[in-house]
Amino acid sequence: MDINKIKSVINEQLSNLSDLSALKVENHIYGCYMIMQDIAEKDSFLSNHILTKKSTNEYRFDVNQQFEQIGIRYGFVMDSLLLLDTYLPNYKDLWLEIFNDISLTVDIDLVDTIEEVVNDCLVQLRPVDKSFFFAAAQSGYLPQEYMDRVIDLIHPSLSYKTISVVTQNKTSLLSSAVTETKIHTTKFRKFNLTRRKIRVDLQQKLSEKSNKKHLSKTRRVHFK
Repeated sequence: MDINKIKSVINEQLSNLSDLSALKVENHIYGCYMIMQDIAEKDSFLSNHILTKKSTNEYRFDVNQQFEQIGIRYGFVMDSLLLLDTYLPNYKDLWLEIFNDISLTVDIDLVDTIEEVVNDCLVQLRPVDKSFFFAAAQSGYLPQEYMDRVIDLIHPSLSYKTISVVTQNKTSLLSSAVTETKIHTTKFRKFNLTRRKIRVDLQQKLSEKSNKKHLSKTRRVHFK
């Protein structure tokens, strides 16, 4: 696997994104991580782009034909409004190549290496304290404040701010929106945070990035 190629493609895909587009891509990358790990841990098998679950032969997912659905099926938010409807062709080609390599090697260390590279790109190009990806990766689920931001982005008419202007008593709409926007709350894997000290390194990078974030405010898109 060409590490420089991964960096180049991911950096290009993450550049100059709106808040909503960033959420879609981060959700999609999270889903790609889940697929990589499933294949490497032999929970799923990939053949001719078709992903099948070890536990059942009835489940089939085509990572090629359904590529844009990876985030809403494997990511931290399952909502059709987060379908990755716009992406670079080489971004898709990269992930299909990665999935194939993982299926051939069944190498969890290769998964770790790829995650490290992509994480570095995310740290460099996304404001860490606003990143849905890192919030979900740290605990395996999105904290409430991030769930509220998701609602604000994909269901702005149901956001807390909008509702509070109309009435101070009717808060059920927000609860309904959270239900509609299915968010993975199971504490599964957390990207195997204890493996190979990768997450310790990530924490250090997050801390460094947080300390330096004032230097990059004019270059990045921040959530309101």
